[in-house]
Amino acid sequence: MLWKDFMALGKRVEKSTIEEKMSQVKPGNCCTLVYTSGTTGMPKGVMLSHDNYTWTFKAASLRRLKHIEKDITQMRIVSYLPLSHAAAQIQDVTGSMMEGAHVYFTDEGALTGTTLSDYLREIRP
Repeated sequence: MLWKDFMALGKRVEKSTIEEKMSQVKPGNCCTLVYTSGTTGMPKGVMLSHDNYTWTFKAASLRRLKHIEKDITQMRIVSYLPLSHAAAQIQDVTGSMMEGAHVYFTDEGALTGTTLSDYLREIRP
């Protein structure tokens, strides 16, 4: 899907509908379910809340890097973890939305180190 097509989807939704849905989101509400790999037992689904994501991001991520970038909206993030991974959801999805950073997604070879250096040289995070 092209970005312009994605953005066009939102224009078909009434503002009041969006505001209604946003007003229903409360701290502690489920944002996503993350499924564990089962390395310590049976795999299981874990509920992560909206406030869990935003608090964790604020406590541990880009805020510490603000002194490096004069304009955080110019920050580039290289996303190489699967988006099903909680760290990728916190940093790459939640964090980039909260701070306006640019996210560049890699191919599956980056996780194994095969192509990660290529992405780092090109994107220069």
